[in-house]
Amino acid sequence: MTDRIISQASVIGAMLIDEKIIGHVLAEMDPQDFLDEVYRNIFQTIRFLFSEGKHVDLVTVCDALRVNSSPDLAETLKQCMEIVPSVTEYREYIKICKERAQVARLQALGMELISVQTGEAARDVTARINAELVTNQRSRGVSMKQLVEIFYERLKKPKEYLPWGLYDLNRSIYAEPGSFILIAARPSAGKTAFALMAAYAQAEKYRVGMYSLETGYGQIAERTFARVAGVDMERIKAGSPTEDDYEAFAVAAAQMEKHSLDTTGAAGWTVDDIFADAQSKRLQVIYIDYVQIIAGDEKASAYEKQSKISSALHTKARATGITVVGLAQLNRCTSTPKISDIRDSGQYEQDADVIMMLYRTNPDDLRDPGRQLDIAKNKEGRVGHLDLMFDGATQRFRCVSTLDPPPERKRTEKAEEKPADQQMQFHELPNDGEPLPF
Repeated sequence: MTDRIISQASVIGAMLIDEKIIGHVLAEMDPQDFLDEVYRNIFQTIRFLFSEGKHVDLVTVCDALRVNSSPDLAETLKQCMEIVPSVTEYREYIKICKERAQVARLQALGMELISVQTGEAARDVTARINAELVTNQRSRGVSMKQLVEIFYERLKKPKEYLPWGLYDLNRSIYAEPGSFILIAARPSAGKTAFALMAAYAQAEKYRVGMYSLETGYGQIAERTFARVAGVDMERIKAGSPTEDDYEAFAVAAAQMEKHSLDTTGAAGWTVDDIFADAQSKRLQVIYIDYVQIIAGDEKASAYEKQSKISSALHTKARATGITVVGLAQLNRCTSTPKISDIRDSGQYEQDADVIMMLYRTNPDDLRDPGRQLDIAKNKEGRVGHLDLMFDGATQRFRCVSTLDPPPERKRTEKAEEKPADQQMQFHELPNDGEPLPF
């Protein structure tokens, strides 16, 4: 085998040996990174099987390629697997494979440059060489014509967005693959219960993962059964369910098993750890409870650490197409919370596509079921305010109002006098019936 063949075969072999790395390889490589047609076809087949949620191994890939394959295809795949010295070095194989492919494309462009006859043709080839040398080969540009085509294609397709378990949220938040959404709340306001409600609703159709850095499997199981079965949490916690409760549990279990919701304990995990696991499981939506305790640079200040985590979540969501729903803690304050109350960093305000804030209607009465939900930021939909009731016994939320405009924030500071020479703003023009000077 030549060095060129070895680099391509090593990547293919690593994917066949360890299915968990396929998501990472697909995020880094394109078919054009495989110079030889046989390996390019194998890569495209693996990508198709993976995107369809099917198992990827020697047998399934051979079966998928059987129509157009040569008799010795199985032997080629076996050689790919045998040539891999260590799957853990797959990133190095990707780097070598991509580099060799890029050099080959540059050599072809160089030969084309030698044969051009006009300055305009030379400039065109030179521009393509410069584009090829751009480090991020994953970035693609589109022309205005292509943008128009994309728009009309999107209009033809039925609109589907993530459900949230509450009607008003379903028609207000248009979350698409790669969105970064934040649910912020103070301790014990019900944010984990709220997240479980939304994750469960989404898991009916999507592959959803809950990464818990704080709550144990047992607690998540109890909360989920309480909500789905409608059984009082006190009886579950006390270990004293009634016969009717057991019947409700049986019905709930049958319903729950139809939902694709994977729960993973992630204490001490980094952003990279979470996404590596999510990609290996082909998850489409992930919940992180909660983002401020994701492992990061311990030498950095709290602000710097959270800023890096926020940026990483935003970037990884976009790069992988996985929708990220992060739970976050709000600072304790006496007034209605604002986005700036998100603990440790304002970077979340910048990076998130949607920010929801959940808080108690009456923070002085812990038995009051009233909750407020502010959609404080929403790039693709409405902002507003929902009145909710939270039944802690069954971990259920329900709306008691439609989406209203956000509540007005009362200013406590004294209004400053406007300087005489400062121009009056449009909204400050007097409504005295006199004609305006324009």
